[in-house]
Amino acid sequence: MNLLNSFALLGISFLAAIIVVIVHEYAHAFTSWRLGDKLPKFNGRLTLGPRSHIDIVGILFMIHSGFGWGRPVETSPRHYKDKKKGTVLAGLSGPLLSLALAIIVQAILSVIKVKSLEGTYNLIGYADLYLKTFLGSISVFSFNLAVISLLPIHPYDGLLIWGKAMSSRSQFRIVQYQHVMLTIFLLVVLISPEVLGSIIGLLQGLVNWSISGIVNLII
Repeated sequence: MNLLNSFALLGISFLAAIIVVIVHEYAHAFTSWRLGDKLPKFNGRLTLGPRSHIDIVGILFMIHSGFGWGRPVETSPRHYKDKKKGTVLAGLSGPLLSLALAIIVQAILSVIKVKSLEGTYNLIGYADLYLKTFLGSISVFSFNLAVISLLPIHPYDGLLIWGKAMSSRSQFRIVQYQHVMLTIFLLVVLISPEVLGSIIGLLQGLVNWSISGIVNLII
């Protein structure tokens, strides 16, 4: 039974990772399309279907360490009315929606916690464990993805977001050393994910504490 339970929890984490990646990548595609770029629609990215957004290696990394990625959305900034502003908005849309998802799910978890203490919404046994694992995984994965996406490392969005504020020389340097930067990042995630987890965990802990306080105040 414990083995079956472990597989069930793994499957729940896998589902949570897929949902997080879909939301993140769809936000990029939808924002770029709304700004006048037809490429995301042409490439079939204006969908919530997982096949269009999932990178299986990125999903496995996310389940293993909490840090992963999806298939980057290809955009064509030349179609934006304001190329500079449009590029930043398209780049920021994914992290912002991931952050919003993490906050919403954490608020739901806080409500469940309060109501459980009051004797309502108090699930028992595996149902309670599965629900909290599912929502908790979405919250952690989304928050991690929102923060990590700010790094100027492919396949994340940082270069799109910060690129316009950098000099051409700085951009060239970053692009030139992308493989080195990505290798170092992946090694850290594989060998010692707790390093990143502890740093980002402090930020998420502060956010979660604030959400819990607001929920308690409202209820």
